[in-house]
Amino acid sequence: MSRTARLLAFFLLPALPGSAAAATITVNDPSDELHGPGCAATGTGACTLRDAITFANARRGKDTVVFALGSGPARIALSSPLPAITDPILLDGTSQPGFEAAPLVQIDGSSAGEDAVALRISAGASTVRGFVVSRFAPGALGAIVLEEKGGNVLERNFVGVDATGAAAAGNRGHGILVSTDGNTIGGAEAGAGNLVSGNAGDGIRITGSRNLVMANRIGTDAAGVRAIPNRGDGIASGGGNTIGSSVSGAGNLVSGNGGVGISAGPNDAILGNFVGTDESGRSALGNGRGGIRGGGKIGGSDRTSPTGACSGDCNLVSGNAGPGILPGDAALVQGNFVGTDAAGTAALANRGAGISIQKSVRVTVGGNALAVRNLVSGNAGAGIELAFEAEGARILGNAIGVDAVGVERLGNAIGVLVRDGARRNQIGGDSATEGNRIAFNSGAGVEVQFSAGPGNTIRGNAIFDNGGLGIDLGGDGVTEDPPGSAAGLGTFAAFPVLTRATPYSVEGTLDAAPSADYTIELFASPRCDPSGYGEGEAMIALTTFSTDPAGHAEFGVSLTAPPGQQITATTTDAAGNTSEFSGCIEVEEPAEPAPD
Repeated sequence: MSRTARLLAFFLLPALPGSAAAATITVNDPSDELHGPGCAATGTGACTLRDAITFANARRGKDTVVFALGSGPARIALSSPLPAITDPILLDGTSQPGFEAAPLVQIDGSSAGEDAVALRISAGASTVRGFVVSRFAPGALGAIVLEEKGGNVLERNFVGVDATGAAAAGNRGHGILVSTDGNTIGGAEAGAGNLVSGNAGDGIRITGSRNLVMANRIGTDAAGVRAIPNRGDGIASGGGNTIGSSVSGAGNLVSGNGGVGISAGPNDAILGNFVGTDESGRSALGNGRGGIRGGGKIGGSDRTSPTGACSGDCNLVSGNAGPGILPGDAALVQGNFVGTDAAGTAALANRGAGISIQKSVRVTVGGNALAVRNLVSGNAGAGIELAFEAEGARILGNAIGVDAVGVERLGNAIGVLVRDGARRNQIGGDSATEGNRIAFNSGAGVEVQFSAGPGNTIRGNAIFDNGGLGIDLGGDGVTEDPPGSAAGLGTFAAFPVLTRATPYSVEGTLDAAPSADYTIELFASPRCDPSGYGEGEAMIALTTFSTDPAGHAEFGVSLTAPPGQQITATTTDAAGNTSEFSGCIEVEEPAEPAPD
């Protein structure tokens, strides 16, 4: 048989059972009756939502379901669960006459029975828009469930609230449960987001990957100004999903929930969300157990202005009852505002630490470019906390205790706190762009408690005008002889003693472990700390050397510093332990002209 004959034979085959061109079914009956001989079989006549889904499931092709239930609000009270959607469909509640912005068609599960799900979509490639889904009891599932196949879109729905979006009408499980890949919850188009609040479980729970969650309000009312809590987390994701967007207005508002705002998994990207505030970013609407927990990428470098308001990739994480951000292993935390309002000019405190790194390894907070620095200010606890054997964290280039511009007071209780076995972490770095700006905090700029592990390095930072010491080892004020320092033991290094400072050089001594290598960093500040052991507003020089067999070294360093400036120094040993700041010494007036 020729190729032409084979093609002709194929096209003349009889149609497969149930196949037809995509149809449009109009729901015009608000009851829950199944018209077996009628609409459920023909797609015409008096048609309920149950009829429409039954008819669409029996056909191949993506059918569209529209609504003509009078004009304005309409309520569909189910007496039993709807059939699962097994063939792709467009359920368009926005087609109800009178629709403007808020959904008009309510699917009420009050009488649908225990373990009833409102919409169960297993077909994939389906769209559900413009419904109020309330008062279902889906057990461990969600009121809306996406399962088996992905590629679905949920937009413009109210899940767990009444038709006004101002009061809870909660579902007794999760609001939305997603176990498939590649779905979109919300959207970048204006008004495409869902309102998911008032549910007994999580607002949105995701176990699939490559899902996009954007422009939703989760845990608030429709206006985004009052809490209607989901009792669990706002969003709970297992990993590999994108939560939010750098597109203006497409981030999620995740506030007022009983658990954490966003509980994220490995490789989740969390971008452009407001977590713990109202929609304006000016008032607290905190989540009960913190802002963001876990995650792979939290924020990023896409900012409208590196010194302006929180925008683009920036997450605003403020006003929460626990830590602002508690990142997971190898997380990258960049470009966020933590503990301030959206403008970065007023405190909106997280009650715990701004960023708390606990048990996690290889977390990076900030970076060596202005666009990726985090603003971590105004928090009731430490700005950044390293605890419970956190290891390998890099805290680089952040603004801690200052406003968005970097000059006004917006202090945390402590700038950076290191405790409980945290070890081999890096606060600042060798380059000018890696140093953190740590100022105006109520307590120490950096506090390393006796319970901390070894190798916590504090280098190249601008630390000044804090209520306590710039660096406080042990949290007990000046530690003139750190435990084990002379013998090379313990986790603390001894600071040097500065003996003379001219506009061109500084001299000093160090007594520490014998025949050991050390790095000395020198800092200039306009005034000395009241303790006499200064902070360090600007790093101006460094030198490296070794002690002799008796543990003694003398050093001289060339530099440039104007008379009247206060010079201090820190020591970092070969294991990465950094000392407190030394005592201050004032730069002398030059005795003679500077050499050529």
